[in-house]
Amino acid sequence: MVDNHRIFEDDSYLNKIRIYGSPLDQLLALNKDLKLKFNVVFDQNFVANEMVACYDASGKCYFENIIRSQHYFVSLSEYNGIFGHVSIELVGLDIPMGSLPDDLQSTNKKLLEEQRFTDFALVAENGQKLPCLRAFLATASPVFDRMLQSECTETKEGACKLDISIEGVKALLNYIYCKNTDVPSETPSVALELLKSGEKYDIFGLEAAMKTIFLSKPVEWLSVDVALLLFVHSDKLEGYEEFRKKAVQAMKTKKNDLEGSQVFDELIRDDPN
Repeated sequence: MVDNHRIFEDDSYLNKIRIYGSPLDQLLALNKDLKLKFNVVFDQNFVANEMVACYDASGKCYFENIIRSQHYFVSLSEYNGIFGHVSIELVGLDIPMGSLPDDLQSTNKKLLEEQRFTDFALVAENGQKLPCLRAFLATASPVFDRMLQSECTETKEGACKLDISIEGVKALLNYIYCKNTDVPSETPSVALELLKSGEKYDIFGLEAAMKTIFLSKPVEWLSVDVALLLFVHSDKLEGYEEFRKKAVQAMKTKKNDLEGSQVFDELIRDDPN
C-alpha cells in the first residue's frame, strides 16, 4: 500500500510517502538491504530518492521519504481523475563477486584444488567425477542438505549426477567453495548452466549472481546457441522478461549464425511450430 499526506515545512508544501504491506515484509525477510525507488507521473514527475527499509514498533517493514518540490502546491492525493502512473522499483545491493575474505577464500581454494578430505563427488554429464566435501554442498544448498541427510541413491553411491558440462561442474564448485564467478563471467554457456543449477538446487546467491552477469554483459557476448537456450528457459518463468528480450536481441544480431546452429535444429525438430 502507498500512503501519502501533505505537510508544510520551510515555507513549502511537501508530500510524505510511506509504502508498506505484506509483500514487502516477505521480501525484507529475505534481504534486509533492499532499497526502493518511487516515481509518480501525472503532469510532472515527483521523485523520491532510494529509500532504505525501516521498521515500526511491531516489526513491520515500511519505506518512507519526503518528496520536495517548488513546482507544485497540491497533495498527490488530490490528483483525482487525472491520468498517470506510479512505478515502484525494488533495488538490491550489488552481488559481490568473490566476497569471501582473502584468507578464507585461499583456504577454501586449497581444499578444492587439492581435493582434501573429500567424501562425495559431483558427476558431469560426460560421466567425469569431481570429488568434493559434503559440508560445503549442504551449507550452500538446502536441496543438497536434504539429499545428503536421506537414504537416497546419491548418498549410497557417494555421488550426484548433474546435467551440466565438466566445465560447469568445476565452476559450480568454485562458486560453492570460493564464491568465484570468473569462468561464467567469461563463458556464457557456463553462466547458463550455473543459472539453471542455482534455481534447481537453490544455491545461495548463485542464481542472482548469474542474472547479474547476463544483464550486465553486452548482447554480443551471447552466442546464438546460448541465446536460444536462454530464451527457451526464460520463456517458462515469470520475472525473466529482460532475459527474453536480451536473448531475442542476440538472435537478431547473429541471425546468420542460426543456420549452422545445432541447438536451433534440435529445437525445430522437437517443436516444428
